[in-house]
Amino acid sequence: MAKKDFLDLIPNRAGADMGSEYVFIHIAGRKVESFPTHTRGLRECISYMLVHDVKSVAVEATGVYWLNFFDLCHEHNVDAWLINPKYTKTRAGKKTDVQDAIWIQRLHSADFLEKSYMPNKDVRALREYVRTRENYVSERSRKVNQMNKALIQMNIRLDNVISQIHGVSGMKMIKAILAGERDADKLIYLCDTRIRKNKSEELRDALQGNFQSQYLFTLKMALEDYSYLDQKIKDCDGHIEQQLIMMKQGMKAPVEINKPKAIRHNKPKINDFQLIIQTLTGGVDLTTIPGLTNYSVLRLISELGNTVDSWPSKKHFTSFLNLSPRQNQSGRSNKKSKGSKSSHRAGQVFREVAQSVMNSKYQSLGLFGRRLKSKKGPQIAIKALARKIAEMYYICLDRQTEYVEPGIETYTQKRKINTIERIRRQALKLGYQLEETKVA
Repeated sequence: MAKKDFLDLIPNRAGADMGSEYVFIHIAGRKVESFPTHTRGLRECISYMLVHDVKSVAVEATGVYWLNFFDLCHEHNVDAWLINPKYTKTRAGKKTDVQDAIWIQRLHSADFLEKSYMPNKDVRALREYVRTRENYVSERSRKVNQMNKALIQMNIRLDNVISQIHGVSGMKMIKAILAGERDADKLIYLCDTRIRKNKSEELRDALQGNFQSQYLFTLKMALEDYSYLDQKIKDCDGHIEQQLIMMKQGMKAPVEINKPKAIRHNKPKINDFQLIIQTLTGGVDLTTIPGLTNYSVLRLISELGNTVDSWPSKKHFTSFLNLSPRQNQSGRSNKKSKGSKSSHRAGQVFREVAQSVMNSKYQSLGLFGRRLKSKKGPQIAIKALARKIAEMYYICLDRQTEYVEPGIETYTQKRKINTIERIRRQALKLGYQLEETKVA
């Protein structure tokens, strides 16, 4: 086959290599052209592709440089393919921007590339708000640790008495300490009634410390940063609420609204949160799945959208999330291979949910996770449990049905039946037959 034919197996396909200053475009049969990455340059690049009748262009997902190019392509009806860079690695010693553009075009025209999942603009906007909020939540947690460190340096051990020093009672005491209050009884009086009733003596001992000026200064700075970040999180909640309301416009409201599941940490302040989330999921309450709350469902929707139509099956879905076992088969041997260290953001959400479900004593998934943990270790158990939860998430959205907990007794009985059947098959292979007898 001639080289020219190889370059254009599927016609009207181009390759693009994005950089911080220039984008390099290659069209079959033409030399590589470069355009600046500012808006005017990107529009000239789109016009160049339209003049040469380009219908599809492949571009690597490098940082955030590709975003504006991707949007402009779709505005002008050019099908832009977002490609994972690990699928477009060139040969050693051939790494240049021009060679990259040529190589991407060759792979794209030969249909060797897979298009990465890309949600619509509404979901991408929601994703940006939620990710920004997550960054602020992470920073706020660091400030809580700094406040706790300053208290420990003063030998004020609130963390040994109350569960959260950034709770209502803890914050009242910290603010009073910074205002100059040193009387333990007056500080205890600021706490919740239950704390005063059950932990007064422990608190009185914990509040006896050395209030040195340098540690008070550190505590004050951390508290101010905490308050600032807390306000930023509230601002993010407002934008998330507006985006969710816009996304649910035109969608049918659910007939029955379930009681919302409690959110223990970092709860967003969104009005009618349960109604909005249940409307976006087509009326299905995904919080019936063990471990999932409206907050975790919000994080999943911001990464995956409110449907699972982009994945043909639950196996494709879990593979996309990097939760499925890796395949490394050669002939009859199926070798073990280490999974990728990187994790999809949505896959990480399922892993976090799995860790909480692992400790559940009343759900079958918790028993499954603990049984697997005792055999394979915690890392494999969490990944396997996360995969099961992800499969339930897919099935509930795909079939528009809610999860029903089978219970530990049902799960135990099913395992017993499967164990008996496995032993029966093994006995038949060895030439024996099992007979059921009652044991006194």
